[in-house]
Amino acid sequence: MSAAQGSDRLHGLDAVRGYALMLGIVYHATMAYLPGPTIWPVADAHKSLALSGLFFVSHIFRMSTFFLIAGFFGHMVVEKRGVTAFVKDRAKRIALPLVVGWPILLAAILGAAVYGGVMMTGHVPSRPPPEAHPPLLAFPLTHLWFLYVLLWLYAATLGLRALVLRLAYREPHLGR
Repeated sequence: MSAAQGSDRLHGLDAVRGYALMLGIVYHATMAYLPGPTIWPVADAHKSLALSGLFFVSHIFRMSTFFLIAGFFGHMVVEKRGVTAFVKDRAKRIALPLVVGWPILLAAILGAAVYGGVMMTGHVPSRPPPEAHPPLLAFPLTHLWFLYVLLWLYAATLGLRALVLRLAYREPHLGR
């Protein structure tokens, strides 16, 4: 279907999402130059405050953009197909990749860390000591944290939507 015939596809938002993905490359590339404790497997000796600013600003901007676009399209799905279809769709597109992808990603990250340790030291590294006080409900979501947050945002928004609709459409109290 051509754009003149009223395609449902919003190509401009596809482009925004693509640019935000490319900004993710910039974000990850700046991690090696952050001052302070190393949070990235590769660290450069030349730290940069300018790149650390770019690191934080690009991450805040791109993740906010992703969540905003997800909310926009989520609203469109709810309005077009209803809440039940929306929940089924989000379970398939967000919850399922989180549940299936998390163990695979965690195993890959741990494997890469062990491999890196063996390459650097010549032996399998010993396990680091546990944190003294891990945060409440701490769970290593790794790179899939945004799917978890997105599920919570969807749940909170659907709950708030239900409350607003209930309050907006209840019978007015006449007081007589």
